[in-house]
Order: sequence, then structure tokens, then C-alpha cells
Amino acid sequence: MAYRVIVTPSAILDLEEYADYISQDSPKQAKEWLIKAWATIFSLGDNPRRFAVIAEADELGAEVRDVLHYSHRIVFLVKAADDVVEILRVYHSARKPLTEKDIR
Repeated sequence: MAYRVIVTPSAILDLEEYADYISQDSPKQAKEWLIKAWATIFSLGDNPRRFAVIAEADELGAEVRDVLHYSHRIVFLVKAADDVVEILRVYHSARKPLTEKDIR
């Protein structure tokens, strides 16, 4: 079953900020990073449950999952009833664990 992928404004802002940061050293690498990030995001439309529920899910009160993209976590929620994958955040994996504040 194919899911529709919805990217939240917070996740879009995360992508833009990380690409801008990378572009300070290499605009070419920033562009490649961003293209691959979007490809990873839209690949979640096919079988998004292949990725595990994250450790913070109990605290967040939802079956939030993630997929790694280089050193970043693409954090998402599968809304099976609506056939939707909602991309919540793109979060550097070295940061503290996600909280409800980060995804709301």
C-alpha cells in the first residue's frame, strides 16, 4: 500500500537550516544532501513501517519512527487510517532525545 507523504512546516524548516549550514562549507554537498533527504522522505510512502518505533515513542504518546539520513534522523508518524506518513522533524542524531515540544 502506498502512503501519501506530508511534510510539516517544522520539518521543511529543519531541512532548509541543515542545508544552509552544510552549504557554508560546500554548496555542492548541501545540494546533494538535500536531494537525498527528499528522496529518503518520499521513499517512506512505500512500507514506512519497515523502520522501528523510536525510543522516545512512549514519552511522546505515539508510534513515532525514524529513518537515518547521514547524521540526521527523519522523524515521522504513520497514520494508517488516513494512508499518510507525516514527517514531523529532521533532527541531528547527536541532539538530546526528542520531546513532545519538539514535534508539536
